[in-house]
Amino acid sequence: MTEPIGLKRGTVSLVAYQPEWANAFEKEKKQLQGVLGAYVSGIEHVGSTSVSGLAAKPIIDMVAAVDDLSVYKQFIEPLTVLGYEFMPERVFTDRVFFPKGPRENRTHHLSLVVKNSEGWEKTIAFRDYLRNNASARSKYQALKTELAAKYPNDRASYTKAKEQLIEQLLKEALQ
Repeated sequence: MTEPIGLKRGTVSLVAYQPEWANAFEKEKKQLQGVLGAYVSGIEHVGSTSVSGLAAKPIIDMVAAVDDLSVYKQFIEPLTVLGYEFMPERVFTDRVFFPKGPRENRTHHLSLVVKNSEGWEKTIAFRDYLRNNASARSKYQALKTELAAKYPNDRASYTKAKEQLIEQLLKEALQ
């Protein structure tokens, strides 16, 4: 049985990898390309839903590369039409974050980042390392499972507790 995508904001619930996540990404990518157009040089599926065999929160994570982060202002309205939410508190110096779906059922996360920036390069390197390294994927899976059980209603603590292993695996990925 296929699990639907979507998760309540702030919660943590992992589901087994779903091959349909790749199709959900491709469908969303086409819609985003129609809205973001020439301002975006690439849109990539990242996060655990992009890694075959890895359990994940059922949310499609994506990064889109732009030349200049300030272009996000002109995307607010068209992204809102697609169901994304603009949250001024999620505008950072290195990325702008847009979640999709109601807060009770977030389905997609889009981060705009500057092309060839650390935010782009490290995110792609981490994804590719997990895709190609069974040992790293297994370590990450074990930690995620443990933390999801410990923090089912505290996504901030879940995310924070993964940082050390992510940094270690990212260092390996970049070597």
